[in-house]
Amino acid sequence: SLKNERKSTWVRAEGESDAMTAFNAAGYAILGTEKYGLQIVCRVNSLPSMTQPIWTKDQNTYVEKCADMPPEFAYWALLIRTKTEDWQYAPVGIADLIVKPGGQLALVFSVDGKMVLPN
Repeated sequence: SLKNERKSTWVRAEGESDAMTAFNAAGYAILGTEKYGLQIVCRVNSLPSMTQPIWTKDQNTYVEKCADMPPEFAYWALLIRTKTEDWQYAPVGIADLIVKPGGQLALVFSVDGKMVLPN
């Protein structure tokens, strides 16, 4: 469950870096899915839980197994912000995303289509 957990995190790139390296250097453990690998972020620091259900407005029994694509009602969104553009979905997966100096990356857990963007 992510009910009482932090649902977003972000890092700033000091130099050109790939997104996975930036998050790992900041101390985040990221897991992809069995089918898509790190093209899809499934867990960040063991969240969502492998055993506890994700509570949404219509669900209270769904447990994320990270086998395939996460459901549209509960997933990690990889976002990027540059010096000239505000937060937007990353154009590629975390394993392929390169961040320019001064760029920012965010992982935000979306529940029921809602997400709180970092400041």
